[in-house]
Amino acid sequence: ILTAVSALLLGHYVFSTMNATQHNMSLAITDVQAINPGGNGATYISFTVVNNGNDPINITHIWVFAVGGQLSKGIVIQPGQAESFYATVSGSPGNYNVVIGVQGVPLWSGSTSSLPGSSTGTDSVGSVGEIAVTGTDLNSGTIVNIQGELVVQD
Repeated sequence: ILTAVSALLLGHYVFSTMNATQHNMSLAITDVQAINPGGNGATYISFTVVNNGNDPINITHIWVFAVGGQLSKGIVIQPGQAESFYATVSGSPGNYNVVIGVQGVPLWSGSTSSLPGSSTGTDSVGSVGEIAVTGTDLNSGTIVNIQGELVVQD
């Protein structure tokens, strides 16, 4: 009887292990462009988030120059797929307006007196900043974070 129970338990264990799914979560930020035409107007930023993993990822938060936050709605990126995002930084030191969106639809907007994530504290040409993206793996519930660099150009 002990052998039969052991075989049943071992068989169940092996079956469960063989059917376990590996959750490979991998995001990348690509195609980053940050343009400030003429060097003293609004800065237009575009970037692509690629899901290189094997689970769908719900993008929930985006920051540009350390300004941003929770999106008004999550954007699900399926495995092997990508989504293009944009951000606009307008105004001047002391009064910046930031909009972050996808496909022409704003998903986050706000005002700030400074751009704390900028190497110069502004969005001027030559400023170096960061794009940060957070999402949730829809199968495992694991939080995924990725960061990318931007350099403002004319």
